[in-house]
Amino acid sequence: MGFLGILGFFVQRYKGGRIANTPFHKTGDVASRGSEVAGDKGALSTEGKVVVNDADLLVSPVQGKKALFYKLTVSATWKAGENDKTVEVLSEKKGVVFGLDDGSGVCKIDPTGGGDFEPVSKFDKSQTRGLISTIKGGGLEFGDNGFTVHPGDRVNNQIVPENAKYSVKEEVLEPGATFYVCGKYEGGVIKAPSWVSLMISTQSRDAALASTMKTANTAKMVGIGGFGSGVVMLAIGLIFGGGGDNKAADKAPADTKPAMEAPAEQPAAPAEKPAAPAEKPAEAPAAAPAAPAAAPAAPAGGGKAGGKAGGGGGGAGGKAKGKKGG
Repeated sequence: MGFLGILGFFVQRYKGGRIANTPFHKTGDVASRGSEVAGDKGALSTEGKVVVNDADLLVSPVQGKKALFYKLTVSATWKAGENDKTVEVLSEKKGVVFGLDDGSGVCKIDPTGGGDFEPVSKFDKSQTRGLISTIKGGGLEFGDNGFTVHPGDRVNNQIVPENAKYSVKEEVLEPGATFYVCGKYEGGVIKAPSWVSLMISTQSRDAALASTMKTANTAKMVGIGGFGSGVVMLAIGLIFGGGGDNKAADKAPADTKPAMEAPAEQPAAPAEKPAAPAEKPAEAPAAAPAAPAAAPAAPAGGGKAGGKAGGGGGGAGGKAKGKKGG
């Protein structure tokens, strides 16, 4: 808000300076010796009653108003995938040369290049074709003068879809009783300079200057107020916002304690897993030596059998000796 106010202030201040500093002369002087009385780069201003033949006036296409100048733009917008696509269907500016006379003679004004005109009659409307209109066909009508656009027409080598939204804007400068004009004198007429807009107002020079400076001061106050409010809101945000951050910082350690303790509990699980292998080896070796302990018992029985065998062998030997001796 503050930025827009300051921007408006500079724009209006420049406009006011332009009105104040541009050479101002009677219409008769402009007509007879415009090049002599003009300032730098041909800058020149004047005011007087509008002089124009009614037959020379234009009729605006949309509003149907009699005009010294009109500007018309038509655009179409539709969905193209995820994005909106807009094409300019028509752009037209037309004007007629007219005269101004303050009683000293008639000078010529050429508004065909457009400019900063006030007031102007404005038209701005958008619409799409409805279902019934789509079925019946035909165009979309704007204004009271029968101005019609036709969805489906080809524009810039592409066809505008039937469901496109059309926007029509028109500005009309109607012939007023008197005008103040500020522009560039060239070729016997006052026209739009190459470096700035042609200025036409229904107010007198003095009234236009006063109005412009008043608007500039209002914009300045809005800008200062907007920046002041912004500074106050920033200060409040820093004060209360900073306190909130400190409180959050104080609470942060308390909230993070459980998160710090959690890793201390998790290593306990690996500590239990090695315990299982510890029990199995303890039982396995205890049972394994038991087998060798029982194994020596087998030779005890074997000795007995060997004794018997040996005894048997001895008996046999005795018997053999007895027989031999006998």
